[in-house]
Amino acid sequence: MFHDSVLTAALTERLTHRAHINNMVGGSYRILETKEWIEQSNLLRLTFQRYTVKSLFYLSLL
Repeated sequence: MFHDSVLTAALTERLTHRAHINNMVGGSYRILETKEWIEQSNLLRLTFQRYTVKSLFYLSLL
């Protein structure tokens, strides 16, 4: 992001001078929610495809 390493080090030092760093252990809620969202999307897609195929089959019988 910054092309000058001295400027980057100075900015980082200024930002973190009085900061408290918390080391967090455990799973990420963002990753968990994303996995659940992907699974739901796949289930919805499969359900939609199944009903679409059934609808086309029943329409072909008419």
